[in-house]
Amino acid sequence: MSATHYDVTIVGAGPAGSVAAYYLARGGLWVALLDKFEFPRDKTCGHGLTPRALEVLDSLGVLPQIEQDAYRCVALTVRNSDEVTYRIELSGPKDPPRRILILPRFRLDDILLGHATQVGAQFISRAKVENIVQETGG
Repeated sequence: MSATHYDVTIVGAGPAGSVAAYYLARGGLWVALLDKFEFPRDKTCGHGLTPRALEVLDSLGVLPQIEQDAYRCVALTVRNSDEVTYRIELSGPKDPPRRILILPRFRLDDILLGHATQVGAQFISRAKVENIVQETGG
């Protein structure tokens, strides 16, 4: 078995890990992106993309791809009971338009992982990290 040496190993290929891998690989580092699951994989959380998340996705250049598949939301309805319902507009009358996007997490993960691997990050699935050892020199 031969060992491959990476400049950086990222554990977890969700949105944060894939975005970190993208920037590091784009910067010229040899990056391993590990996850204990196969991708794409479904998760029950993380479908809502806030305005701040949309800014990050836009800076990555993936927002147009995400917008193709996402549901656009400009207001939220919160129901406390049959009698109490609140509607929350994301933009006021004098504010610039704000929105959130709703996209299944497996789709978001797949887009971001693909973006990272396109610039050279190496994705390794079914990689469960059980121990980290610090040695002299790295």
